[in-house]
Amino acid sequence: MTSMKAGRGPARLTRLASLTLASGIAWGLAGCGGKTPGSSSPPASFGALAKPLIGCPDIAGVYAWPPVDGFSYHQANRGGYVDPQKVVGVNVYPRGHFGIRLNGRGSPMTALFKSARSNAPTPRLSDREWSYSEWGALQWHCSFGYVETDEVETEPSRGDAEPADPSDKHTVLWRLTRLADGSLALGRRSYRPGGQQPLFSWSDKSVGSMPAPDRTAWTWSKLEPVQPAP
Repeated sequence: MTSMKAGRGPARLTRLASLTLASGIAWGLAGCGGKTPGSSSPPASFGALAKPLIGCPDIAGVYAWPPVDGFSYHQANRGGYVDPQKVVGVNVYPRGHFGIRLNGRGSPMTALFKSARSNAPTPRLSDREWSYSEWGALQWHCSFGYVETDEVETEPSRGDAEPADPSDKHTVLWRLTRLADGSLALGRRSYRPGGQQPLFSWSDKSVGSMPAPDRTAWTWSKLEPVQPAP
């Protein structure tokens, strides 16, 4: 009886290892062709797009922050403090105004933000109190009714491709367009290259390597337009 148990142990371990290895390979192959979370277009709940027949969409203006629909960028940390988030390159806070200054193709694009109380007057884009981030004329382009920025390397953020590790290399690009009701659809695509992962591992040991799937994720937010104070 004892000898039979001793003979079955290694065989069982071998079968388990084979199953684990096969599962790992299947997962890796499935990951290579997996679906991207989110979409490169705004959700239908945002409403119709106001796509121009030719040229770039007219996205310049001042918008209320936070977004009224879609992804919310802010979440309080353990101390109750809400960290600023990078949106089109500029730091945004829980409440205020978000602006886009753009004079058409071939000109710089500027993203602006100004913190404000809920009853504060809406600032004008010409005011000096805005925080801002400027994209050069060659750092953005128009693509099928959207204004799209170049990809830039950034720190991991909420909504990024998971899993997020501060040491990972993340890149993001921004996609903006005007909706038929005058709102701004703000899209963010994050990307993390997959690199390599062990083909089979147990305890602190590993065997071989295989490509890990790339991680890509889209998030969309809807911002309502507001009229600047005269």
